[in-house]
Amino acid sequence: MELGAEEANRVATLVKYNIMDSDAEEPFDRLAEIAAELFNAPIAYVSLVDGYRQWFKSKVGLSAHEMPRDWAFGARTIARKAVVVIADAAKDPEFAAGAPGPRGPTVRFFAGAPLLTADGQALGAICVVDRRARKTLTGHERQLLQHLADMVMEQIELRRGLRRIKASLTKIARLAGGRPAADEIVGECDKALGAVQAVNNLTTRSARKRVRLVTPRHAAKKSADDERRDAAERRERRERQRRERAG
Repeated sequence: MELGAEEANRVATLVKYNIMDSDAEEPFDRLAEIAAELFNAPIAYVSLVDGYRQWFKSKVGLSAHEMPRDWAFGARTIARKAVVVIADAAKDPEFAAGAPGPRGPTVRFFAGAPLLTADGQALGAICVVDRRARKTLTGHERQLLQHLADMVMEQIELRRGLRRIKASLTKIARLAGGRPAADEIVGECDKALGAVQAVNNLTTRSARKRVRLVTPRHAAKKSADDERRDAAERRERRERQRRERAG
């Protein structure tokens, strides 16, 4: 498959993260499980897409470790760099025309949010899938899915930052053993500190990412708490008025 310049640049960025074919890692597995639970989907996965395949970093309800890129529903998510929802793939012109053959999965519903780097490159997607058609996602549900994608990307950046720190510190140890020039050691320490700062920056989220996610359960609890607080204020107001009349 011949890649255009923009796609080749995206794949090159993915390669720099050195995450394809890596071992399973619990933070990614947890996020896939949360996606499946949150959207009540039998299949959920975190996928990364290179020039010829879609590889699953974590997955729920799937036995395959990868599949051809041509079968990847997430390809549209990567191309659009936005949440994509297909309520019924059988009625979607693009996917109906290029649906997987007998070896491919039977998919009717798909929703995916892109894993975006700081410079806007989409490395892959977090997706939820069902074998039956479903209603499209609401705006709030789309936002929740994108929040999960942002959390996956934070884990990817964290993983990369820690690898850089380890590499820099290993080089420092090697240089110290050979009594190198002091400025080389200082340079490697600066690299390590820079990597630590990059990891620390992940915890300093933007105002957009700090907005608390409100699920229906949280919304119901908040409403009940508000009602109790209002009732308490009304009782206090009536009691104050009664005391004033008595006085």
